[in-house]
Amino acid sequence: MYPDVGNSSIKASFTDVCFLMDPYSHSFGKGYWVDYYGDNYWGGTNRVACHIEWKVDMGRIRIHFLEDDEYADIYNYSFNEDRFSGYILWRDSLSNEFELCKVSSSNLNIYSVWGYSIYKTADLLAGEWKGVMETDYIDSYSNHPTHKRYDDVTMVFQPFAEKAVNGTGKETICEQGKVVWRMPFRWHVDTLDAIVIKNDENVVMTAKKYELTSDIFNATFVSSDLLETAVYSLKRSSEP
Repeated sequence: MYPDVGNSSIKASFTDVCFLMDPYSHSFGKGYWVDYYGDNYWGGTNRVACHIEWKVDMGRIRIHFLEDDEYADIYNYSFNEDRFSGYILWRDSLSNEFELCKVSSSNLNIYSVWGYSIYKTADLLAGEWKGVMETDYIDSYSNHPTHKRYDDVTMVFQPFAEKAVNGTGKETICEQGKVVWRMPFRWHVDTLDAIVIKNDENVVMTAKKYELTSDIFNATFVSSDLLETAVYSLKRSSEP
């Protein structure tokens, strides 16, 4: 498999595919797909696992990678009791020939992270971002709902290592050129591709809905107690 991450494609050393429904007697089912690499490139691990759904359609096997919401088509294939071979067509029209050997079932419990999406998210997130933040929260002194807008906000995300899905960071808020808030935090991208931040005051904020590109980061973070919401509209200031 050739995952497209950032501006490059990385070739897997070998692949493990499990069809949880017997493809000899069923035309659809579920399973998982694991790509292995020659070194620990993916945040300290040498493998990336995805749950899949598959079905036979018009002579092709359509594979849906659930965590990444990506599709691939297997065509011109053949299989017997020991071998499964053919061609895979990816969304970018790249086609690869493959040959798989039947082995015993793998252990699903060894995979704690599923999908390439979280690596893409973490890769895009790394760096410095500047922009606007609006927050709604319950004031701890008056116990009243409060709304504030800050027009000079900087957030920095630094991964622990190359292709890591977690790291450290810092949020800085300025008003009239003076720093009014600076807070270090730790962050990670969870298995559902949400961005989670925990600051030094042990406040946990999670963004399940966001827009993240190489230049734009728009996100709504909600505190774990649901008492605070922070909406960011940021643009990239620098690369990591």
